Amino acid sequence: MVRCLIVVNTYKEESQKMGAEIKAYLAERGIQGEIFLFNGFCEQYPFSGYDFVMTLGGDGTVLFAARGCAPEGVPIIPVNFGTFGFIASVQKNEWKEQLHQFLDGKSLIVKRSMLETEIIRG
Repeated sequence: MVRCLIVVNTYKEESQKMGAEIKAYLAERGIQGEIFLFNGFCEQYPFSGYDFVMTLGGDGTVLFAARGCAPEGVPIIPVNFGTFGFIASVQKNEWKEQLHQFLDGKSLIVKRSMLETEIIRG
């Protein structure tokens, strides 16, 4: 994996700071990270050409990314900066651990669609 898009919800100040931290962390590991600022309204889906996406926001940020990532088959690591976090299930203090598991091929990957859910190890 060489490219990651970091989708940062601009309404969450802390997410912008963490986006820069994640980008630097990825660079140390030879992974190109790019930040996409998401303000809640966007009709563009800039996910083509990325190996994975990290979202820093709430469930709405994850849903935005999912609409663009699903057709491309791009996995999402959803870091929760929202209030509930039903879909954005990775807590802020867990992002490094979850990222390591993903990069090591040890993540639990859940493929979701309106019709089915498939759980894949690795």
